Amino acid sequence: MSMHVSPGVYTKIIDLSEFLQDLPGTNGFVSVLSKKGPDNQLVYIGNGRDLKHKFGDPNISDFGQQYSQGLYVARNHLISATSLYIIRALPWDATYSNIFLALQLVTPPIPSSSTAGDAAPLKPEMVTVSFPSMNSVRELDSRLIEPNISDWVNEADTGGVGYSDGFLAYFRPIGRGDYYDNLGIRILKNVNPYKPGIYSLEIYETQMDGSDVIIETFEVSFDPKLLDSSGESTYIEDVVNKFSIQMRCKVNANALNVLDTVEAEFHKNENSDTYPNNPYLTADVINNYSSNVQNYIDAGGMDLGYKEWMKQELKVQLADAQTALQDALDLLTAARQMPQTTVTEINDRNDAIISATTQVAQARTDLNSLKIQYEDLINFDILTTKDPNTRTATLEAIHLGNGSDGTLFDLDPRSGKKILNEIVATQVLSMAYMGLVENPNTSEVEDKVLDTDDLFLDLVYDAGYPENVKISISFLVDESRRDCMMICDNGDNVNYEQARLAADSPLFNSRYIARYEGYSKVYDVFTGRDLWVSPVYHMAKIITLTDREYELWYAPAGFNRATIDDIKELRWSPKLGERDQLYMVQLNPIVKFNVGYTVWGQLTTQKRPTALQDVNVMRLVLYIKRMLEQFLKFFIFEFNDAETWNSISQGIAPFLESIKRKRGLKNYSIEVGANDYEFKRKICHVNVILEPMKIIERIELNLFIK
Repeated sequence: MSMHVSPGVYTKIIDLSEFLQDLPGTNGFVSVLSKKGPDNQLVYIGNGRDLKHKFGDPNISDFGQQYSQGLYVARNHLISATSLYIIRALPWDATYSNIFLALQLVTPPIPSSSTAGDAAPLKPEMVTVSFPSMNSVRELDSRLIEPNISDWVNEADTGGVGYSDGFLAYFRPIGRGDYYDNLGIRILKNVNPYKPGIYSLEIYETQMDGSDVIIETFEVSFDPKLLDSSGESTYIEDVVNKFSIQMRCKVNANALNVLDTVEAEFHKNENSDTYPNNPYLTADVINNYSSNVQNYIDAGGMDLGYKEWMKQELKVQLADAQTALQDALDLLTAARQMPQTTVTEINDRNDAIISATTQVAQARTDLNSLKIQYEDLINFDILTTKDPNTRTATLEAIHLGNGSDGTLFDLDPRSGKKILNEIVATQVLSMAYMGLVENPNTSEVEDKVLDTDDLFLDLVYDAGYPENVKISISFLVDESRRDCMMICDNGDNVNYEQARLAADSPLFNSRYIARYEGYSKVYDVFTGRDLWVSPVYHMAKIITLTDREYELWYAPAGFNRATIDDIKELRWSPKLGERDQLYMVQLNPIVKFNVGYTVWGQLTTQKRPTALQDVNVMRLVLYIKRMLEQFLKFFIFEFNDAETWNSISQGIAPFLESIKRKRGLKNYSIEVGANDYEFKRKICHVNVILEPMKIIERIELNLFIK
């Protein structure tokens, strides 16, 4: 320690207020199949609204009864809890919906009254391209920066020639799948003249009736340096990736220089009012034309850019149209002044008036049409993704394309409809629970679900999935993590015999697993019909509600905490003798009583009779284990002596005492220390003996009659 010898007051602050910090106790995890959402990555969801926005509403028709219940379970968990992790599982060959913005040069038609005497200047414009088989962000990024885009932007396909480094940006959704082909974009020039370089980005989504509806809109630019009035970046990549719920964007930095060149050639006349007021465009950029444009100029092309050239052409046509209108009006005036003394003169005058009136009407139509063209030209910009004629442009967005769910679906050769590939569905769900899925954003295996240090899990849900998926979940909780519990069903059985036969599976003999019996019929508000759901659907709500209203060491069973009010019908309700047999195989049934449908059991699947056969005790022990592990980490590398042992004991005791006061423990004891052998090996043992509070399972009522 540092030592001072001169006189003075030297202060130390010694913190004696150490305590066990609370950790979340109701964290759920479920892997799902869904039409939308980030795929093959662990996503945290804090409420039902976020679940809907990211993954959509559940629909039993999407993947069938055995594979569609994941979102239903997730929704029920979030009714009472505020912490859920989800992995949307997809096969490796699923693809991103996408759309690329590309810059090209086209040869425009020459106006009929052109005064140029030769060809019009080349017209720079933006087109959109979509690519198939984009399985990962890495593939999208690689395509974006390809210098030669002529294979995809050429005269045969797009009507023009692509610039080198001409892919400006791409848009993709947050996840893969053909659902995202319903998304579309429009980029429109901002009508506010005080916001040069700003565009309106509109994101659309196709609804059930086929209409496109705006779901998001942003003000963006293609200038990395441009800020809005509040100091926020308006750069399209920054705005979309930060604020959009459904869309992601990537810009090709090399193409930004090309864009400057394209804009300079498009306007090409610095004194023209069509030229953008962009302080970042320098004279060097303006004069640095692409090779295609320079070759055209060297061959004798126009000195004006397309927009300025068209403006001058339209001005000439407007003057001619105005002259034509005046000539027609003069003819009409002259016709009205013709003599009317004889029948012949009257007829000649009427014919002349009709002819002149027709010419006036046509001249006015031509003039108005040219005025509209001129106004549209002034408003037209190469980056807008709509028809340059603002009067005739359709309102439909440009849709993303080429998204697919990969081999998750097959094509039925008989009906021609998509059908779920159940083998693939089982495989991807199993891999997600085992932490073996490849994240398409990072191209790395998404194994965060196996991280016991930073990811706290309490409940892992099976959602009516096949047995192979259940096996993967059991491996996660019983082999990989050993700090959370699996809540699963026993399959969809219609009577006791089937349920008893399914319960004989040797795969489930673990204190980390609780199994429930009895599919039930409920009304589905999302599809407007009744459906049969796994008992896990109800347990996701019962357990979390028990944790919220009581404590996690209360039993999620019985009339006080586990009566279910939304069941219309049970597949079967076990009688007393059948309940005895189900108890023997650690199967927790839903039973129909006079007071309502009730969960009548809370056993784990552990065969050996110990206190850890009870769900509430097991969850209590796992909670204490997790809390003590986090607390004890702070004593690593401290001295292995009585002072440290005492600090450990004094930190643990108040925590266990609080649980005892809340009826979780009947008693406990703590012993901390190190014998000579442990001391030499740098080991400190912490022995905590827990005596959990027991629940009542049987009441023996004795009536004594005298």
